[in-house]
Amino acid sequence: MLEQYTPKLSHQDTFPPESLKREINRLYVLSNLFHRLFRVKIELKDGVTMIEWKIIEAIFLCKGVTASDIIDFWGLDKTAVSRSIMRLEKIGILKRKISQADRRRYHLFITAKGRRMFIKLQNFKEYLFQDIEKHLSAGELHQIGDTAEKMIDHLRKMLGESGA
Repeated sequence: MLEQYTPKLSHQDTFPPESLKREINRLYVLSNLFHRLFRVKIELKDGVTMIEWKIIEAIFLCKGVTASDIIDFWGLDKTAVSRSIMRLEKIGILKRKISQADRRRYHLFITAKGRRMFIKLQNFKEYLFQDIEKHLSAGELHQIGDTAEKMIDHLRKMLGESGA
């Protein structure tokens, strides 16, 4: 699947070395900064992780969504989602109902407590997105979206996934 990689790196005295300045590495930095900001502004105050937020968002926006739907769309780890769903159910954010079509699956529904949490988290998300978007043109935002979709599609193929 993956071709053998032969390092072409040389020692440098300054950090970051040129090899870490590749554009793809910048996405890793961007992702880490988003996660750190979420952790400082939300997780440490409200006790909701990023994965839990994605679950809350999905069940608020789509009644009866399944864990598989969430995993496929967001590209999340199945075990992490399962644990998060159990915790969110335990603290009263969501309810699970067994699927009538497939009794091995559960449909997820938001509770009143979950709706209140969603509104709080959504307000933070909108603030964050608006703040970032005001520094980018419509063309740049469109280009980011198009480029991200190409990369997501390619990575899903590498993982053998069909995606959402």
